[in-house]
Amino acid sequence: MLNRLFDRVLLILAGVAAVILVFTTVSVDFEVIMRYAFNNPTKWVVDFSEYALVFILFLSTAWVLSQEGHVKIDLLLKAFSGKTQRVVNIVTSIIGTVACAIFFGYALWITLEIFQAGDVLWRATIIPKGPIWIVMPIGSFLLTLQFARKAWFLFRNREMLGK
Repeated sequence: MLNRLFDRVLLILAGVAAVILVFTTVSVDFEVIMRYAFNNPTKWVVDFSEYALVFILFLSTAWVLSQEGHVKIDLLLKAFSGKTQRVVNIVTSIIGTVACAIFFGYALWITLEIFQAGDVLWRATIIPKGPIWIVMPIGSFLLTLQFARKAWFLFRNREMLGK
């Protein structure tokens, strides 16, 4: 049940990332039309697009990993026996877990400092920095859990859920 709930959370966040991607695409089209057809460019589209890329990345990465949609070197991996492939996948999942846990800790620390300091982003639009950065510890925490879950499922010789 907990695995299904986690999968549902990942799917919902990937859906939010997809909505952000669609909105970003439409807003960039709007910017092009405003800039070149009406000579009246917007001030917010470029900034929003940059922030949206961060959100899209961190909201969707754990779901992509759960679906085995990430880039990997299949050619090398397929040269190994099934047992060796499993061991390599377990080891890389453990390494991913540790790396993401370290990034999560750092991102959380920096994000908390940003919120405490009340930092703002001074660009074409001025907005608080914290709401942009908060997605980093959230996404990296979920990615840490997904890597750990993948390592556990492989260790237990079970297929990943959702496959």
